[in-house]
Amino acid sequence: PKDAAMDDNDWLNNTICAPSVSEAPSTTVKGARSPYYGKAPPSESISFQLLFRVSRFSNARVINNPWRPDPNWHWVFRWWNEFLLVFLKSVNNIRVFFKMWRFTDVLMMSIPLAVLHVCMEFQLKGDYNPGLFMPTVVFPLAFSVNATFARREAALRDLSLLKAAAAGYHT
Repeated sequence: PKDAAMDDNDWLNNTICAPSVSEAPSTTVKGARSPYYGKAPPSESISFQLLFRVSRFSNARVINNPWRPDPNWHWVFRWWNEFLLVFLKSVNNIRVFFKMWRFTDVLMMSIPLAVLHVCMEFQLKGDYNPGLFMPTVVFPLAFSVNATFARREAALRDLSLLKAAAAGYHT
């Protein structure tokens, strides 16, 4: 059963520090304020489920929220929870890294490194015209600047529509 401390309207749902069931009130009143409203709730120990939980407000990973263990805990338990949190944050960062980089991205970065290694190993030297490499830098940069400008223009247009709607609503 859902207790009043974990009510849908409660700000505690967005944190990883939720009150334990034993400390929560036994009666549930819809819309009632939590007994922990305005002060830090008692801490809950860390679990591996934090890697998969997301905030219901921003869809951000809950593991990235600030958390401190309860100072009243035994030092071994407090140290273990801090260690586990750091470990889980590291696992989360590795997951984000592997979601961000595709195999083709890694391959495209490793090809120049492999060519550089072969050239240094066999002491190959060459004199290349820098003009050969300019289009590979200039064209993507120009398209990137163009796309950024288009996004800025769209954002300014949306902001002006919002201001006009607010002014129309106010009058």
